[in-house]
Amino acid sequence: DLFFVASGKSPLIWAIDRTGAIIGTLDVFSSYGTVVPKGMEFAPSSDPNDGDHLSLFVADYGVDQQNDGRLFEISLGHDWWI
Repeated sequence: DLFFVASGKSPLIWAIDRTGAIIGTLDVFSSYGTVVPKGMEFAPSSDPNDGDHLSLFVADYGVDQQNDGRLFEISLGHDWWI
């Protein structure tokens, strides 16, 4: 019942509940310069010792017509859904 939303115009990611209320904001990209989130996916953590921990992977568009896209892994912690 929690959705992570990015606009593609802002580096922020919003956590929104089913009613549309903003529960929280992730601002983890401020130290990376220009980040334009274009896609997100929950997947198992890249840490092989994390058990069944999920991370939020975010694809960054970068600059138009440039080969500069990136993939970020955001660890939300083991209790992010509470």
